[in-house]
Formats: sequence, structure tokens, C-alpha cells
Amino acid sequence: GDNDTSTDSQGNVAKAEGPLVIDFGFGAGFEVGNGVLDLGLNVQYGVPTHQNSDGDISTNSQLDFALLARGTWLFTDRHEIVPYLGFVFSSANGQLTGDNTDQHTGTDIALTVGTDIRLKMDNVTVQPGVGIAYKNYSHQKLDPEGVETLTTDQNIAVPFYNLAVEIKLFELGNNGYVDLRFGGGQGINFRSNDTTYDAEPQGGTNKSDVEHHIATGVGIHYNGVHLDIQVNNGWWQKGPFLFTGDGGGFGANAALSLDY
Repeated sequence: GDNDTSTDSQGNVAKAEGPLVIDFGFGAGFEVGNGVLDLGLNVQYGVPTHQNSDGDISTNSQLDFALLARGTWLFTDRHEIVPYLGFVFSSANGQLTGDNTDQHTGTDIALTVGTDIRLKMDNVTVQPGVGIAYKNYSHQKLDPEGVETLTTDQNIAVPFYNLAVEIKLFELGNNGYVDLRFGGGQGINFRSNDTTYDAEPQGGTNKSDVEHHIATGVGIHYNGVHLDIQVNNGWWQKGPFLFTGDGGGFGANAALSLDY
């Protein structure tokens, strides 16, 4: 934590200084044809420092950049197509101050492209989607003699696909309603890992696997106020803790928003 203290073997107290972080976010929506294009941008720059119990101070810097674009367009009188693109770039480096210390640099790049189809029916919305994703992480260690060790991890999801369903359960008078949401997704991943030492290959691995996930939620909407709750998946199987003693909490996450 910021300004935490620790003590070395000689009883000397060392302090961990908190990071300097500058965070900037921007979002905007534009009408394009018969739909809307939403853009989001986030940039973060941090310069954390840390002093351990032996008095060694590490200096670091990190830059994060994220861009999200999502469009929503009608392709019939009520159904919509929702294409999206996400791009993330992160770069960080760090080194203990002093002589004969290694310098570390990490770079992370991620790209996601996909499209959902939003099928709106009476009291039910069904949204299937498909996309591809790419992620590359590299870590470079440069020793005091200038010898480089480079490790690269890549993951390609081709494709990933998902399905979400939203059902309006009942009305809350004339000004609101309660809905139930559930969905799941699956992705076919191709992963690789490679390492080089002083530009000489040191071997690597290649594998593929399938990942899947499910999620459920409840939404409460009344007079422009929206409470969205992500329900703990175990709650549906085990029931309320009050009755079973093993159900866990009802909500995993919640968000409250207001229309204005």
C-alpha cells in the first residue's frame, strides 16, 4: 500500500512511496445513418517507486492506452446489428537503482473485433454474437552486460461466440419493470510461448484449448433509475444461504445508473 513501512534485519525502517498516476478518459457518441457510433478512449501514465526492506529503490514507468468503438444500427424496423472493436496497448519498464541491476520492459497488445445481432421481440431480447481476439505479451530483461532475455506469449481466439438473453419478468406499475438476464460464451484459443537468450532460441510451447463462461443477472428499472445486478452463479444451484447454509451471496457485482 502507499507509504507502507517495513524493517530490515538491522532494524532500519524503509518506506514504500505511492505511485504518481495520471488518468484521462473520454467518451462520445455520434449519430451515423440510422444508428449511433460510440467511442471511448482511456490513457493512463504512472511513475511508481518502491523501497524494500533492504533499502533498494525501484523506479518504474507505465503507459496504458485503450480505445473502444461500438456501433448500433437498425437492420429491420426493430432488430439491430452491433459491431465493435477494442484495442489496448500497455508498456511498462522498471529497474532497481544502482549498479549491476537488470532492466525489465513489458509490452502488452490486445485487439478484439466482433459483431452482435440484437433481436428484439415482445418482452424478450436475444443477442448472439461472434468475434476474434488477439493478444501478445512480451517481456524483455536486459542484464548489465547488455545480454537480452526475451519471452513472448501470444493468444489468438478464433473464433469466440456468445449468446445473451434478456426477459422482462413483470411490470412495476406504469413506470418500471424487472428483467432477468443470462448468457454464455465460448472461445477456441491457440496459445504459443517462446524464449530467446542473447538472440538464441531457448524453446517454447504451442497448445490450443477451449474456454467457456456463463453469467446471470437481474435488472430493476423504475422512473429512469436502473439497478443492474450480476448474480452469483452458485446462488441458482444452492439457493439462499438463509435456507441452505451454502448458497453464498446473491449478487457478485452491481451498478446503479440514472437517465437524465
